[in-house]
Amino acid sequence: MFTRICQRHSFILFNNRLKQNFIPTQSLGRTIHAAPLDSNARERHHTPLLLMLAGTTVLVFISNVYYELYLAKPTPKTLSATEWKPFILKEKIPRSHDTSLLRFQADLPAAVSDTIPIPSHVWVKDDSMQITRPFTPITYSRDHFDLMVKRYKDGQVSKYLHHLSPGDSVDIRGPIPTFTYTPNIKQNIGMVI
Repeated sequence: MFTRICQRHSFILFNNRLKQNFIPTQSLGRTIHAAPLDSNARERHHTPLLLMLAGTTVLVFISNVYYELYLAKPTPKTLSATEWKPFILKEKIPRSHDTSLLRFQADLPAAVSDTIPIPSHVWVKDDSMQITRPFTPITYSRDHFDLMVKRYKDGQVSKYLHHLSPGDSVDIRGPIPTFTYTPNIKQNIGMVI
């Protein structure tokens, strides 16, 4: 019966060379006709696949660049006494007509935020004028630190800080301890605000 089907539908049996190297040219019912694949046909066969692969690679690269430039949120920084780091202004809370609390986004490990000396300051840099001024943070938390800033008529850095909007970046260095307090070092301590 198999012989009769082969004769009736004219199957072509391939030798080893043709099995490795063929392209179907017509497939109707059970009849398959095949011809050897020449080198030009092989190259044409792979061209669309290579174009798709190259296009996908370019698309992934462009989407990664777009994400990094426009969509990715910068990671919060940790304070450093030796180098300037950009910190993002998270919140600006007005306290009076000329004073605002500026909350900067940070990534302070719990051990660091608990051991920062109280009488320490950070340096804030205004890049447009290359001026730096010290400010004493009033709060160190795990995810932020706060500066209370009063705007002065002639104060260049205080004006610069008051013109910032949430999302803006400021270069800050610190904390830098000005006085190391140890309990019972003095009988009386006076503080000036």
